[in-house]
Amino acid sequence: MVKPVLITGGAHGIGRAVAALFQQENNVALTWCHRAPDTALNDNQLFLQADLTQDGSAEQVVKATMARFGRMDAIVNNAGEVLTVSGGYRL
Repeated sequence: MVKPVLITGGAHGIGRAVAALFQQENNVALTWCHRAPDTALNDNQLFLQADLTQDGSAEQVVKATMARFGRMDAIVNNAGEVLTVSGGYRL
C-alpha cells in the first residue's frame, strides 16, 4: 500500500536521500526553504517551499500534503536552522 510521507528539509543532503528511499514505494511531500530542489525524483511527489520557523507554516505544509494525497502516514522532521554564533562557528 502506498503511504504518503512528509519530509521537512527534503530538497538536499540527508533529506533528499531519505526522500529518494521513501519514493521507491510511497508518495512523498518534501519542504525546502532557501534553495530549491535540483530535479524532481518522480511523479509521486509534492514540493513545498516553506520557512518552518514562521508561525502557521507547518500547518500550511500539512494541509497541502493532505490535499494532495488525502492523508499522511509519516513525518520525517529533517529541517533545521543554521545558526552562527560569535567566532563564526555554525551550529
